[in-house]
Amino acid sequence: MEFVEIWNKNSGARISTYVILGERGSRCCILNGAAARTCQPGDQVIICNSVYLDENQITSLKPKVLTFDEDNHIRDRLSYSVGVNAEGRYTFDILEESDNALPVPLLVSGT
Repeated sequence: MEFVEIWNKNSGARISTYVILGERGSRCCILNGAAARTCQPGDQVIICNSVYLDENQITSLKPKVLTFDEDNHIRDRLSYSVGVNAEGRYTFDILEESDNALPVPLLVSGT
């Protein structure tokens, strides 16, 4: 069973729940039980899962990010990539499906 966080962009509701697989290709995202009371049809949501790992594993993990249009068709398939530069500092890239790096919207300096 996969646990996820659901963040409702319309109402601000945040819930923790689990995933039940549905019909492939249906483009439906349905909330059941108590979770269903936190969202309305048409609300924009962010669905996120997470994993705990040792710091030495961070560069091997390549999280996937899917964005959808208004009809729940996949718009973008992105991944995150963490590396280590020559100074031993972490680097971060957002990659398109073709592994081309996109501009990172905001970089915060370490100073």
